[in-house]
Amino acid sequence: MEIRSSDSHRRETSLNPRGEALEDSNGETETKNAKDIDADSGRMQHTMETEIIPRLLMSCRDVHSSRSSPFPGADSAKSTIEEFAGYLIADDFAKTSRYLTSLRRQGASLEGLYLDLFGPAAQYIGYLWEQDICDFVDVTLGVGHLQRFVRELSPEFQDFQGTGDSRRRALLLPIPGEQHTFGLTLMAEFFRRAGWDVQGWPLAEDTDLVNLARTEWFAVIGISVGGEVSLAGLRSLIERIRPASRNPSVGIMVGGPILERQPRLAKQVGADASALDARQAVAQAEALLDLIQESSDSVRTPPRLDGEPEYENPR
Repeated sequence: MEIRSSDSHRRETSLNPRGEALEDSNGETETKNAKDIDADSGRMQHTMETEIIPRLLMSCRDVHSSRSSPFPGADSAKSTIEEFAGYLIADDFAKTSRYLTSLRRQGASLEGLYLDLFGPAAQYIGYLWEQDICDFVDVTLGVGHLQRFVRELSPEFQDFQGTGDSRRRALLLPIPGEQHTFGLTLMAEFFRRAGWDVQGWPLAEDTDLVNLARTEWFAVIGISVGGEVSLAGLRSLIERIRPASRNPSVGIMVGGPILERQPRLAKQVGADASALDARQAVAQAEALLDLIQESSDSVRTPPRLDGEPEYENPR
């Protein structure tokens, strides 16, 4: 464990299993009693409950679907979601996989599973956590299994012939400073299926996004907003992206859980479009691309360079 003394000198101190300090390399001794250890444990638990878990759950809400469920009957849909969520947190991947196979044999499409099962199941796990019915480990296992299913189903979902259109380039990412990526991973699946070249990864600062828009050509930039943000700050970010963008006619979309509370978000922050789910987002992007193609300045984009990073599924 690393500590810092009052004179900013760094020293390494080890603790034995009883929490008693061992001598460091300088022969000095530091003590850390059980009360201090309990305090550290309490702070870690607080961080998990107030920051880590909400981010995990928020990452799954970007794919909310406003469409009717593919499962017949409202009660049946609710039962299916709850049962699937139970399998996810039970940490039995093989059994969960068999359950998905059974649903597909009954007629559920991959698109239906992505939009109407994976996202709602994650939200239901969040509800269980909020009600103290499951814990941090359950949430982590559940989201981890969802990520694995997306990776394994991706080749089948992406079974299409590319368009070869170099203008179909999209940047999908969370608002700088946020880390949620699961919903965006699903979003990217739908874009790629429609023939888009997709890039995206979490960025730390607004300037990182502005610089990326300046150096890379994108037809569409999609910004997902998970938690509470300053609308003035988001508007300012979009206003900085437009003049800096390598594509002077870039289309900017906003989405994420915030749309459920702010349905007029796009207009409020100066974006061109918004979308509640992945399929709607693709349709909006296609419409923006049609507008971009009318601008002779923006359609002349260099071909993609080898080695450019693509959107990576979170591991």
